[in-house]
Amino acid sequence: MRYSAHQRCDPRRNDIPACQADGGSGQLARPDRLASLILRLERPALAPPRHVKFWNRFADRYAARPIKDPAAYQAMLTEAASRLSLSDRVLEIGCGTGSIAIRLAPHVAEWTATDFSPEMLRIARTKRAPENLRFALADTDSAFDGGPFDSICAFQVLHLMEDLPSVLSRIHAHLTPGGLLLTKTWCFADMGLGREHRHQNSP
Repeated sequence: MRYSAHQRCDPRRNDIPACQADGGSGQLARPDRLASLILRLERPALAPPRHVKFWNRFADRYAARPIKDPAAYQAMLTEAASRLSLSDRVLEIGCGTGSIAIRLAPHVAEWTATDFSPEMLRIARTKRAPENLRFALADTDSAFDGGPFDSICAFQVLHLMEDLPSVLSRIHAHLTPGGLLLTKTWCFADMGLGREHRHQNSP
């Protein structure tokens, strides 16, 4: 549910969170307070335990898998790097074992790489990484703390989101003006696969 910053709060209605922000005074809610409340309403659920368990169990095998198409992988890194600036603060969602973060962090000022799998991050932290790269345990409920960011990266992870519209809304809300979402993901519609197939084949 969205509320306009110009919508007057009616203390008789308990569905408008701005009433609480202004003590039920019926005055216009401050836009900054209202934005914060909207974000709380739109936050996706925490990562389901079954997903965390799956990726923890799969982490070592995932890390050991060779890159299927090294040329395409390098092309993706080159394209992403060309859109980054040395002054950028970057957030990565679903960093896995950190391979992309380690390669792209030298192109920015600060890179925060997040994942909800402790085992994925355990492997990431064993790798030699730039000093401006920080790994953090977080899901899409807490990954955006510390924003806004100049760029937000989500590589091969958006197709796994159970509530993609909410995640995209939060990404947009935590980008600086003119900020970028850099993503590479499966497009199941183009492959002739529907939403039901996606959820049947995700952990």
